[in-house]
Amino acid sequence: MWHKVPMQKHHHSPLRISLASLATLLLLIALLMPGIARADDETQPPAEIPTSDAWGLIWQDRTQELVSLLEESEALRKDLPATARKLDADISGAQREYQRLFALFQASRSLPSELVAINGHLLALERGLQKSLSPLQTIHEGLEAKFGELESAEKELVAQLPRDRSDLAAELTTYLNNLSQGKRKLASLRSRLSGVIEPGKVLLGRIATTRRQIETMLPDLWRRHYLEPSSNLFDVGTWNGLQMSVETFIQNAPLRLATEMPTTPKVWIGCALRFLFIFVPVLIFGRMLARRETLRQALPDNRWKRLTNRSMVWIGIGLALHFASWNSGEVFRAIVVPANIFLIWGQLTLAWELRALHRPGSPRRSPFQPLFAPVLASLLLLFLNPPLVLLGPVWSLVLLIALWHSRKRQRHGTIPPLEANMVLIEPFMLWLSLLVTLFGWGRLAILLYMAYLAIAVSLQLGLALMRLLDDASARLPREGASAILGGVILGIAAPLVLLLVAGALVLWVIAYPGGSYILRHAIEFNFKVGEVSFDGLRILFILTAFYVTRSLVAVGSTFLVRLPQRMHRFDRSMVQPMQTAFTYLLWALFGLYVLNALGVSLTNLAVIAGGLSVGIGFGLQTIVNNFISGLILIFGRTLQEGDIIDLGGTMGTVRKVSIRATTVETFDNAVIFVPNADLVSNRLTNWTRNSLTIRRDVAVGVAYGSDVELVTRLLLEVAKAHKRVLHHPGPVVLFDNFGPSSLDFILRVWVDDIAVGVSTASDLRVEIDRVFRENNVEISFPQLDLHVRSAEGLQPLTPGATTPTAPSASGEA
Repeated sequence: MWHKVPMQKHHHSPLRISLASLATLLLLIALLMPGIARADDETQPPAEIPTSDAWGLIWQDRTQELVSLLEESEALRKDLPATARKLDADISGAQREYQRLFALFQASRSLPSELVAINGHLLALERGLQKSLSPLQTIHEGLEAKFGELESAEKELVAQLPRDRSDLAAELTTYLNNLSQGKRKLASLRSRLSGVIEPGKVLLGRIATTRRQIETMLPDLWRRHYLEPSSNLFDVGTWNGLQMSVETFIQNAPLRLATEMPTTPKVWIGCALRFLFIFVPVLIFGRMLARRETLRQALPDNRWKRLTNRSMVWIGIGLALHFASWNSGEVFRAIVVPANIFLIWGQLTLAWELRALHRPGSPRRSPFQPLFAPVLASLLLLFLNPPLVLLGPVWSLVLLIALWHSRKRQRHGTIPPLEANMVLIEPFMLWLSLLVTLFGWGRLAILLYMAYLAIAVSLQLGLALMRLLDDASARLPREGASAILGGVILGIAAPLVLLLVAGALVLWVIAYPGGSYILRHAIEFNFKVGEVSFDGLRILFILTAFYVTRSLVAVGSTFLVRLPQRMHRFDRSMVQPMQTAFTYLLWALFGLYVLNALGVSLTNLAVIAGGLSVGIGFGLQTIVNNFISGLILIFGRTLQEGDIIDLGGTMGTVRKVSIRATTVETFDNAVIFVPNADLVSNRLTNWTRNSLTIRRDVAVGVAYGSDVELVTRLLLEVAKAHKRVLHHPGPVVLFDNFGPSSLDFILRVWVDDIAVGVSTASDLRVEIDRVFRENNVEISFPQLDLHVRSAEGLQPLTPGATTPTAPSASGEA
């Protein structure tokens, strides 16, 4: 038949060689056969080539393939007229439809709604025509390939043959004739197919050109559709053409409905099947969730039941209607409008149900439900697209009714602050929309009010989802692999919530007529700052990468903190350097991604680095010095968190070693921020670099005449009895000196922890005093004896004494 591609038929043979190689082989055989026939009679006749020989099989296979090609070409030639007539009929119908649509396009060049419908019909027409042309185009491409192969084989074979072909073998002569005949038939078929297909290809080109024109015009037309003012309603002349505008609107309504809704039972059945394909699984899934007893009991006031039986049902209907509205590239806006209504209503109820989960006693109805009535009216007005002189009064009436209801509406005292503030703003938005409408911007006024409610509901949904993430984070285990997995999921979920909120706003945008074109234009719109270009999609990717990077940093840092608990041989002091390296690595990769996304080349980075080197040499020297010193401290592990250091006589504990400065907490609970360069360049005492043990000396002085051996023994006993004093190395008593008024001893001990070094020395002194008292060992103190031999003016101490004596006095210092 005509729709079969004959050149795709192949006969399998033991060997596969090209026609050109076979032709060369046959030529050699043909040249040798006459010489063999003229051999002497006395020589033995040549043996016949066995039929099972491989070359004979190849020859038979190729000959049969060529014969089959000729037969199929002849069959295709006979079927071609009927096929051409059918294709001509399809092309003629498509041509008439295209002329009608092109005329509508010319008449509606300033009406974006009509152009959208025309563009959808052109797309459907283009796909239908491509479907009709596809079989013949496939055959034509196969003929082109086979014709090229035959032509190449014939050229190579003829080039090898002698001019005198009288001595050629009969098989080769037959093959050459068949080859020439097949080539002529393929050329004829190719030419006739080209003539049949060419009108369709020309029509496809015209359709594509018209669609490109419409796609180019639509963004600007939609912008003017919403932003350009018409005559304001205070102008009397505006009302003069009201009757004519209404009549024109009524006359065009059937034509618009014919292009924006299904018109045949077959299309209606297809829409219904697509609707059920989406809605039935959503309904079943919602019923399954509604029966989960654990969730029903965990949520108060039957919130879970309303969440699954109402909100999910509305959203499911909206999604199913959206899916049903698509028909082979054509979109039925008469189905899209109710789909948007159900989606917006479902989103509004879902956001409030999620928001009220953690607020017992909240009202069952969303505070934003009364605001939905003006949105419903605005969606219908934008779909019907009446003339502005009619749209303005109708929308003004809707706003006045909404203002009247807002005054009568009761305020509920238990709604959250966001909802309360947005409800308070509603009258202002209604008045603003009314004023904009009265001055001629009716469609813009509708967009303002819808944008207000869209932002309110999206913020409500975002806050509710973030609260759910917080609750999930609080319930996650703090240890184990599940904790790490949960942290990864929560880290990724945060940017996904933002994307979901952005998606919720997109639903409102595409609800506007032309919203998808406006959204695409906004995403593709770019502006340049020097050589760097920005557009909406690129900025969205950068923001998403930022949140993902931040989440990965948080998850990785948490994993490294918990790593010593799982790997006991892992040095805890390595956590901080690894966290720092991991954090800077991820942010460096994010920075490179941003530069690549903005189109900044590495050559420009080299130039920037050269400029920074000059800046570093002058103004940034201190900052870079601290930065490099921080890297030395972190990776050289000179200082670690928890080390006790001495900074010029001030002792404290290292709390954090960052890139710029090190945080030190003194024993007086003061925090000192020390630049890293000072720690690297100046002298630094680290008391805990090797271990936490510390040596303490307790000085003791006893009176002259005390038993030195007894003192030594008592001091050692006191030191060994204390629980914080180490036995290895053990305590040592040193006879230090003969003091002015005491025998000086030093008790040298090693304490197991520097944090208790001072308290341990104090305990030892208290215990030494007690033990010395029990053993009558006197702890000396400085004394001064004063002897007075004579002094004038002193009275006798005893009455009647004639000879004064030399008194003595002793004092204590």
